Amino acid sequence: MGLKAAFDEIYGASGGKAPRDGFETLSNWLTNTNLEDLRGRQGAAEAAFRQLGITFAVYGDDEAAERIIPFDIVPRLFTGKEWSRLASGLEQRVHALNAFVADIYGERAILKDGIIPEELVLANSQFCIPMNGFTPPHGLYTHICGIDLVRTGPDEFYILEDNGRTPYGVSYMMENREAMLRLCPDLFDALPVQPVDCYPDNLRAMMISVAPKTAAADPTCVLLSQEARVPFRHSVDLKVKPRRIAPTGSNFFIRKRMGRVYSPPISSADSGVWMTAPSASSPVSACTG
Repeated sequence: MGLKAAFDEIYGASGGKAPRDGFETLSNWLTNTNLEDLRGRQGAAEAAFRQLGITFAVYGDDEAAERIIPFDIVPRLFTGKEWSRLASGLEQRVHALNAFVADIYGERAILKDGIIPEELVLANSQFCIPMNGFTPPHGLYTHICGIDLVRTGPDEFYILEDNGRTPYGVSYMMENREAMLRLCPDLFDALPVQPVDCYPDNLRAMMISVAPKTAAADPTCVLLSQEARVPFRHSVDLKVKPRRIAPTGSNFFIRKRMGRVYSPPISSADSGVWMTAPSASSPVSACTG
């Protein structure tokens, strides 16, 4: 059985003869930009990422060297019409994922009705028994969802996986955009590109929305991370400079009933927790991502 040929997002089925509707400007830009110029811009981006430490580690391979983020000087475009349709479907999907998790830790109707075999869920190593019967603020489980999307045709998309967990990877997208703005300003002049720098504000607004009722009107938000080697991820996510806290009971603790995080004076110890708390030895009304 042969593999299906990859879809050409710019030229479609024309074999490079004519760009698809909405991709004419990108096609002209590629045609009029020297290949060596493109390679030079690609190299400049990768050099900047190395210098700034914008890297990631490969999970399961502790010995592997950290790698710079994947970057392609040729951008991937969605027309406004395409993105409007996709966004509607993706939002619906996130609501469905939240409903699924709520059901799994609640009535488990999807298991009782035999739609999903029980063993796939209850015997899964990621099934969290202490969450049974627990309802988070506003019934919200999937605060942030990173969805890996791939295009296989002019109007056909597949989802590779749903990352319904802590904010992960979005900082790479933001750094990618910054690199493109520096290296390809002519392309942004020619295309009405939607901004992405609103993400940190949206993330903080989401965190504030699920803060405890006793929290201040403008609570301090906290992100807990296991990734001490790449602090830039969460520093970009919250648009602040992170402060380090060693992840031990003596450095911070969470009062479950009150939904608060407490921290003593910040130490210089290496850590895996990146926190925005500016004050010392004071309760921080916040939520964790």
